[in-house]
This record gives sequence, structure tokens and C-alpha cells, in this order.
Amino acid sequence: MSYVHPATNRYFGRVQRYILADGERFATVIDDVGAPAYYPTALALSRRSHGHSSETMGAEAADLVHLGLWALRERIDLNARLEAGAYFDLVEIETLAEACGLKTEALRRITSPAVTEMRSGLTMTKADIVSNALKSRRLSTAARYFDFVGRMSKAHLPKRSLELAEHISARKDRRWSSAIRSCSDGGVHRPHHY
Repeated sequence: MSYVHPATNRYFGRVQRYILADGERFATVIDDVGAPAYYPTALALSRRSHGHSSETMGAEAADLVHLGLWALRERIDLNARLEAGAYFDLVEIETLAEACGLKTEALRRITSPAVTEMRSGLTMTKADIVSNALKSRRLSTAARYFDFVGRMSKAHLPKRSLELAEHISARKDRRWSSAIRSCSDGGVHRPHHY
């Protein structure tokens, strides 16, 4: 189990939307103290220059907040891993895919520090599951973010990055599993069957 610095917990705080004086709209991720998170903001700016709307940027920012919750649950210092070029193994990618299939509120619930180790397998219902389209978009945003941070930090490993993108892409259309895994506790948590 790797240590996650407390600052990592606050990095992907929430989505913030801005309306500039000229009416232009912009959305990014801010940390818990209200400062724009560096990599998510740089990614949003790069996407904006390609003509993406503020709604698209807002959706991607929400995906990154969700990604931050996954990293918190798995006790991964996400940016440090990506900056070091230490990409994810298949089990971590699988837990990412499963987390992307949950509503943010459900992921927040099972990530909460108030949830004890014993209760970390809280029950999931159909109401906690998102559409495959949303899961796919979240996984695409995650792959784009991983590649972007790797490139920005000059730790980009083309072959490993391509492999990571392929592994993530392979999980986009999978249906939700009845088990929610976590790398951090080695457990498999089974929700109610419907």
C-alpha cells in the first residue's frame, strides 16, 4: 500500500466554471483551497485551443474529479506516478474501469474516510451505476490525462503509453461487474444482485 500525500487528496477538489469579462466561458478543476489544479487546467487550456466548448471542458473536469476519487480510493499519488513514468498495471486499470462505471456520489461514498475498512464494500445498486457512454467518456478522459501529464513531465514512454491506452480502451464497453475491487485493500466487494 503506497502512501498518498495529504495534498494529493485535495488536488482534484471540484469543478469550477468561469465567465470572463468578454463572456467567454471556461471550466477546470480547482483544489480544496480554490486554486486551479495545474495539470487539469493545462489540459483544459490545450483542449480549448482546439475549439472544445466550455460544456465539454466542464464534463472533462468532472471526469478528472472522478479520477481523483479513484486515485484516493486506491491510495495512488496520481501525478507523482505519471511524472515518474510509472504507468498502471492491469489490476489498477481494472479498478479504474469499475470506478468509472459508478456515479461520482457512489464513489465518494466508498472513498470517504468515514468508511471503515470493514465497511468499504458498501452495497451498490443499479442506481449507483452510470451509462456505458459516460463510463467510456471517463476512461477516454483518464487516458488523455495520463498521456498529457506524461508528456508535460517528459516522462512519456511511447510504447508504455500506447499499451496503457489500449488496456483502458478495452474496458470501455464492459458491463458493470458485480464486484467492486480495490487494489489498496486487496479485497473484492460484492454488491447486492438485482
